[in-house]
Amino acid sequence: MNDRLPPHDIDSEAGVLGSLLIDASYLPLLNLSPADFYYPQNGTIFKAMLDLKENGDAINQITVAQRLSEQNKLAEIGGAAQLSVLISQCPTSLDCQDYANIVKRMSVFRQMIGVSGQIATMGYAADKDPIEMLSKADQLVANLRKNSGGNTIITPAERARLAYDRYEGLLSRKHTPYLETGLKDLDFLLGGGLFPGLSVWAGATSMGKTALARFVSKYISQENNVLYFSGEMGWESHTDRDMAGMLGISIDQLRRGDYDIDLYDRILENVPLSENDKIHFISKTKTSKFDTAHIYSETYQMLERHGLSLVVIDSLGLMEDNEGHNRNESLGYCSRRLKLMSEEFNIPVILLHHTRSKGMADRRNKRPMLTDLYESGHVDQHSDDVLFLYRDDYYYRHIDDWLRDFPGKDYPKGIVELILSKHRQGDTGDTKVLFRSQTQTYHDITKEGQEGLL
Repeated sequence: MNDRLPPHDIDSEAGVLGSLLIDASYLPLLNLSPADFYYPQNGTIFKAMLDLKENGDAINQITVAQRLSEQNKLAEIGGAAQLSVLISQCPTSLDCQDYANIVKRMSVFRQMIGVSGQIATMGYAADKDPIEMLSKADQLVANLRKNSGGNTIITPAERARLAYDRYEGLLSRKHTPYLETGLKDLDFLLGGGLFPGLSVWAGATSMGKTALARFVSKYISQENNVLYFSGEMGWESHTDRDMAGMLGISIDQLRRGDYDIDLYDRILENVPLSENDKIHFISKTKTSKFDTAHIYSETYQMLERHGLSLVVIDSLGLMEDNEGHNRNESLGYCSRRLKLMSEEFNIPVILLHHTRSKGMADRRNKRPMLTDLYESGHVDQHSDDVLFLYRDDYYYRHIDDWLRDFPGKDYPKGIVELILSKHRQGDTGDTKVLFRSQTQTYHDITKEGQEGLL
């Protein structure tokens, strides 16, 4: 008689549940079901979390306890105190995926034992055609492989069929997998536009990153929903920038107030136009953290309820996640979480970020490189694209200084170089666009160097 216990890992099961109670944004990323937990009470807790997620409710110690109480299962799992124990045993949620992988692996091993028992029973019976029994045994193993996530092979025939559908959609542009940005040269640089994935847009402070992200968001929002997370500005500042662009006046003039009657009438005429844009702003507040859990939750809700085509996050440096031992690890955690989010929801995510000033100021060529990303240990690894913004007039504020170093060359006022330093699915390169700082708008540049009309 075999007295051995089936494979299981109680610490990993507790690690998964404790991690989710700390940071529930991991839940959709886990390939687990309640049946994968060896201890029934752990499966019951996990099922309560899935129920809360399905209803769009928050997942934490209080809501999980409430859900279990409603189901008359709180006492079954050891009471609310057991949830506190799970949290206390889990110092960080960073390893949630690793814990889940162990739980899943143990579950597959237990299922293997069960399948082997069924096959052994058929063998001992010896009452049917062996070929038929082998076929049933193959099916049992195949089902186990499929349910364990191992059936991920795309056959040549399936690949060809999928390719036909893909290229037929691209031919008619009915199912283009990208979003055009409103800047033709930028679209060409990106291989057509913004594809699903994590795109990091970086540059020095006041280089025009936010303005570019807002311009692209505004263009895309004419036809698609955009979710814009702003850690730097409230809705008032975004509205001022929009209004200044529509009126063709400076933001300072708009913010000073004391308008004449003609300007005020123009403002009132343009206010209703802001309803035409499908940009949904979420700004940092005193009651909500600007972290990946909040971003994930809001993105999920928006996607489920209204549909969503683009997420913009301004900016990585303002994220309030405290994972890891230092700021470099913390920002790396954030970029990884946002990368996984873009993959799960299959949408483009634009993540604004700063370049470090140390070292760049001493270089003659101040065009940024990947190593200039602030706390870049992980950010460049997790991103699909890295786009830098660079302006000569940012460093040469006066024409005289420019002519001193570059005699005979035209002063590049408002000319922004967009430098694609990383492009996971294509070539790197650069292009130029025109930035009008007064109205915070971008424009294409024709071959003659003049502003192009969009």
